Amino acid sequence: IFFEDRKLNMENQTSFELSDIPRIVITSQPSPIWYKDVGVKKDTFLTVGVKLEGQLPLNFEVELKLDLYFEDRKRVGDKFQGILQLCFPDETKSKIIIVNREAREAMFRFRINKVSKSFMNQKFRVRYFADPKGRAEEMAFPSLNEVFSNPIESRSKRPSMAKSRTILPPLPNKESDITQVLKQLQETQAKLSNTHKAMNSALLVLEQFTTRLDAVETVFKERDRRNDQINLRKRKHQAALRSEKPKTKSKRLDNVGINESKIESINAVPKNFFQQSSYISPPSLLCKV
Repeated sequence: IFFEDRKLNMENQTSFELSDIPRIVITSQPSPIWYKDVGVKKDTFLTVGVKLEGQLPLNFEVELKLDLYFEDRKRVGDKFQGILQLCFPDETKSKIIIVNREAREAMFRFRINKVSKSFMNQKFRVRYFADPKGRAEEMAFPSLNEVFSNPIESRSKRPSMAKSRTILPPLPNKESDITQVLKQLQETQAKLSNTHKAMNSALLVLEQFTTRLDAVETVFKERDRRNDQINLRKRKHQAALRSEKPKTKSKRLDNVGINESKIESINAVPKNFFQQSSYISPPSLLCKV
């Protein structure tokens, strides 16, 4: 009995001491999915409730701050800490959140201005901590713990409602509803059959049109083939005419009685032959020839 009473007293003392330790506790978690582009920016934000628990000194007062982490509790780089934006009501002049022995609770309003896809689909966590430069350190008050929010997936917009719509009607509850649904199904079936017939007629028209196009293409090909044959004949005829021209000249010379050898012999006579007085003049020579 003695040992049981002593063990019970030690457990009560331990629980009492743990409950007396000053610490930060999250009273309300933010939404697990955050849509940053929905609504007006100044009116849309995430909210988290934070509270101080435990026994606090009489003049205990500390400033609470927050920064951004990934889901695996690795801190986001300083370059991107600015995407965590604190939001304050218009009537609030001070932008510092201070808690003390009398005012233990605080409400954080914030936005995450980047989507998780920009960070390899990683979710975010928000860390809440007491500023080490606060008044608690100056007055040698006990240091407070840090707490993390639940994972937050940041998205741009909600999925479109049009994608989630279904064509099927709701399930009927009465016999009249069943007959009405059957009638609607019959009407839909009739419309589908009419559409099928229209599609078949359109396909038939397209086939006829393609047949006519093939016939026109055949006519054009035949015309081009005939034009090529006519042009080939013209070129052959012109080549034959060019080859027959020298033969006509030689025939004319033969009819006169002068052949090409005589013309060459006349051309071979020296120039000063006709200038001598003892010889006959060229016109008379040509007449004799």
